[in-house]
Amino acid sequence: MCDQGGLRRERDGVDADLDAAAAQARLTGLSPGPDPDATSPAERKLADCSVLWSGTTGLAEARGDKPFAAAVRALQKRGWKLASRQQDGAFTQAVLAKGEWTVKGKLSESDRIDRISFAGYHSSCAKDIAALPGIGPKA
Repeated sequence: MCDQGGLRRERDGVDADLDAAAAQARLTGLSPGPDPDATSPAERKLADCSVLWSGTTGLAEARGDKPFAAAVRALQKRGWKLASRQQDGAFTQAVLAKGEWTVKGKLSESDRIDRISFAGYHSSCAKDIAALPGIGPKA
C-alpha cells in the first residue's frame, strides 16, 4: 500500500488514462474528482483509492459495442491488461488491471442511448468496494 500522496498521484494517473481513452473513443462524459474542501469521507464523493468515468457514446452513428471496444483498446495501449470480457445481450463488461488498480468498464445498450461507465479501485480499498451492496461477490 502506498502513502496518501502517492495514492492520489496514482489516482490522477488512472483518471488521465480513462479521460484519454474516452477522448480517443470519442465518448462524451465526465470523471468527477474528490471534493478538496470536504471535511469527511462521506462528503468527498470518491476516495483517493477509487475513480469513476461515466457517459455516453455521444454519436448517433457510433452505437453498440464499437465505441466501448475502442475505449478498452485505448486503455490497453496505455498499459492496462484485459482480465476478462463478458457480453450478455445489451450488457457488456470488461475488467482491466494495471499495477494495484482494477477498472471495470460497463456498456449498457438501449434503443435510445448507450451508457458507458468505468469504475476503478486500488487494491488498498478493494475490501471496502466489495462490501458495497450490489458490488461484492454474489452468494
